[in-house]
Amino acid sequence: MSWNDRKPPRKNSANAAKNFQKIPSLGDDAFWNGSDLWLLQGETLIIISVSSPLEGSFKNMEALNKARAEQDLALSLKVAETILGRLK
Repeated sequence: MSWNDRKPPRKNSANAAKNFQKIPSLGDDAFWNGSDLWLLQGETLIIISVSSPLEGSFKNMEALNKARAEQDLALSLKVAETILGRLK
């Protein structure tokens, strides 16, 4: 299954439909689906999933989930940059 075959189902899944975010300037193609960072570099597909501890208190579950997603995306981007640096 190719990258182009995998991307639409990931983009259209229930969770990703509201969280899908294209990540420009990262590898040949990359997107965040709300829980995983999908990255294509040449023929290599990398899927980064981070579940980091979150400190603090939050007004409600929606605020907690938003903060966790932002933190997990930031950490996933750092991991992706490290991986891409090693692939070159």
